[in-house]
Amino acid sequence: QVYAIKRCFIDDTDQPHLAYILRELRIMGSLNHENVVAIKEVTLWSDHIWIAMEMMSCSIFGLLCQISTGLPEEIAVFLVEECLQGLTFLHSKGYIHRDIKCENLLVSKTGQVKLADFGLATPLNVINSARLGTAKWMAPEVIRELEYSEKVDVWSMAITIIEMMDRVPPLYYLDNTDDIFAEIL
Repeated sequence: QVYAIKRCFIDDTDQPHLAYILRELRIMGSLNHENVVAIKEVTLWSDHIWIAMEMMSCSIFGLLCQISTGLPEEIAVFLVEECLQGLTFLHSKGYIHRDIKCENLLVSKTGQVKLADFGLATPLNVINSARLGTAKWMAPEVIRELEYSEKVDVWSMAITIIEMMDRVPPLYYLDNTDDIFAEIL
C-alpha cells in the first residue's frame, strides 16, 4: 500500500498553527466516507507531526494546470457530483469545510473525488463568523463576518464549478484582497 505523507512543523509558540493542525486531524479522524480523504496514521516525531493519508493522483487544480481550456461539461458534472456527495456527508456530520476550491479536491486514478485539507473546517454547532477561507471563494456573509452556516460551502462550490469550467475562478485577475471583497460584495 502506498500512502501520501503530510509533514507539519510544530512550533510551540505558534498556537494558531498548532490549532489548525489539531483541528484538521480531529475532523479527518472522525470522518469515514468514500469522498473524504482518509487518515491512515499520525505520528509525532521531534518537532513534526507526520500524517499518512491515502494516496491520490492529483487535485482538480492539478488537472486544470495540464490543459489549456476548462474541463468538458460532462467531466465537470461528474466531479461536482462526487464533491457534493462528500460535502453532504461532511455537513451531515456537523462540519463546515470553509475552503472548498479545486486545490482541495483530490482525484484518484479511477476518477473518484475526495475532499481534503480540513484545517479551516469547523463544527456547525458553534457560532461561525470568522473570516476564514480563500478570498476569491468566500461567500458574502464570510467576508462581512456575519454568522454563517454550511451554505458558505455551497457558495464556494459554485465558484469551484466556474473554476473547473473556465480554468480560473472569477476575479482571477485581482490580487488585492480588499479589491476581491469589494467585487464580491
